[in-house]
Amino acid sequence: MILTLSGDGTARGLAHGEAARDLVADAADRWRADVGSGHDALLAALVDDSGFVATTRRLVPDVAAEIEGIAVASGVDRRTVWALNLMDEDWWTRHHLAAHSACSGFGVLPGPGQTALVAQNMDLPRWLDGLQVLLDIRPSDGPRVLAPSYAGMVATNVLNEHGIGVCVNTLSQLPTSIDGLPIALMLRHLAGQRTHADAVEVLRTTPHASGQNYIVGGRETVVDLECGAGTVTECRPTDGRVAHTNHPVTDDDDADDRAGFLANSPLRLDALRRRLAELEHIGADEAAAVLRDPPLCRGTDGDTGFTFYSVVMELTDEPVLHVTDGPPADHAFATYSL
Repeated sequence: MILTLSGDGTARGLAHGEAARDLVADAADRWRADVGSGHDALLAALVDDSGFVATTRRLVPDVAAEIEGIAVASGVDRRTVWALNLMDEDWWTRHHLAAHSACSGFGVLPGPGQTALVAQNMDLPRWLDGLQVLLDIRPSDGPRVLAPSYAGMVATNVLNEHGIGVCVNTLSQLPTSIDGLPIALMLRHLAGQRTHADAVEVLRTTPHASGQNYIVGGRETVVDLECGAGTVTECRPTDGRVAHTNHPVTDDDDADDRAGFLANSPLRLDALRRRLAELEHIGADEAAAVLRDPPLCRGTDGDTGFTFYSVVMELTDEPVLHVTDGPPADHAFATYSL
């Protein structure tokens, strides 16, 4: 489902909640079922007793209003809609990081005959399948944004009209903070920037709630930053490419694949680096092929993970988003231009 969201934050949220009312209600029901009997306590921890909402209102007030609008129009309890937007924060609050809490991403720096691009497989809990949406965000003040997501959530990746594209993956090993900006809201903060340098500066100066790797691409460069509460580390490219999964690359030699929260992270990173090294040029088709097979595409051969969607962003003067509506092994890429 494509949701076109225009105007200020409240108007965009109302449009989201109205158009996807049944899906948002379904997402809320599935979330409650996943949490179980402790959902009231988790709502209190995430929404009432943390600084997540206050930090969002301070740093990206228009997006905070958007979340409130989703709740109003969908008829779903506002605290639950906030919880849907605090996915990574939910995981570490209830120590629920598992095999599904993982993603594989890469970026390609521009060069002769090579367009800058970023790409990833977004691996999420299987219970989210069927809730996929693409948000076409047209704010009254700020750049137009395409944001793959699920119903009720304001972004899981972003690409804006200025050619700034961002892919992310969980880094549960890094410090967290109940007073930082949550991941989904950080993505929307980045999507509001007009230059790549400004987006990178946002990541370096904004307080982070959760450990996360950000591959931030622009028309002229790609930067990979591992971010956590009080820490930002840049990962240098190799041969014009960056690749990342779910452990800090500085800890490559110490990554223990037996640890469940890593979700076969070293195996996936090795496969990703090997596939990228085999390619002299990487366009949208080549990037899609890299992500299509195991172990990067999750959910086969006994892998308990699930690839919720796959995305490739071409960062040109007219940015292009290629995205699937499920695992790329089973779903074709659809193409959208900005």
